Amino acid sequence: MKKEVFMAIGFGSLIGALLVGGIWTANNAIKSQPVSLISAEPVVSSIPEGSSSPSAPTKTLPLTIITPTDLSLVTSNATIVEGKTSAYSNLIIQTESGDYYFRSDSQGTFSKEIKLVSGSNDITISVLSDIGDLVQKTVTVVYSTTAI
Repeated sequence: MKKEVFMAIGFGSLIGALLVGGIWTANNAIKSQPVSLISAEPVVSSIPEGSSSPSAPTKTLPLTIITPTDLSLVTSNATIVEGKTSAYSNLIIQTESGDYYFRSDSQGTFSKEIKLVSGSNDITISVLSDIGDLVQKTVTVVYSTTAI
């Protein structure tokens, strides 16, 4: 009887050690992989290719948000985001209700209807040029279903 108890404890310990070792190895493998190819921090400008000087002048990517204004109050579950940037730039609008991907027109203007959730909505507009410049701006719109 004692012999079987000691064998069960030994086999249980061995299986537990193998499981812990496997989990530890998998966790280390996941941590060693690169997380993202795109920086989480906004990059306002970049040095043009072929430039040997890090202090070479760079061009800032423009982004002007016309509507909505920051901290605006709306009574509709949708609003239109309008603005101006460089021609044919890639735009991403991120909201609580979803993400929207599109390009600006030949004049650099853009307009996109987005859905809102009830309450506060942080709307982040990101513009990405073909050479990798990134600019982001965030506006907050409050959607209220209460009559004012």
